Amino acid sequence: MKTITTDHHRSEIRSLLEKLALKERSILIVEGKRDSFTLKRLLPGAEIFSLANQKRSLYESAEHIASNFNEAILMLDADQKGKELSKKIIAYLQSLGVKVNKDGEKLLKLANRRHIEDLRSVII
Repeated sequence: MKTITTDHHRSEIRSLLEKLALKERSILIVEGKRDSFTLKRLLPGAEIFSLANQKRSLYESAEHIASNFNEAILMLDADQKGKELSKKIIAYLQSLGVKVNKDGEKLLKLANRRHIEDLRSVII
């Protein structure tokens, strides 16, 4: 059985983060302000959309995303609230023709974290 070194693991996580940040015409979707703050520090050039900062419904947020982006990368927390939001926003975005990418959630699993704000401790 192959074991992954800590440095290799961090490198893999960092590489996936960079790949997500460089996707053209895509936006990273997070739940709240702390998630957005964490990602802005980790990925300074990435487009980030925080669902909590909106003064519109979840569907209206999906409409806004659909009018500006071809792809949405979900980076919602792996807790119950995040899973419920994920189901709803995926349905809305797909109904509006937006490609939904779940690599952000894959990243959390790879990092063995449930919350976006916890990624800093893994990468640094």
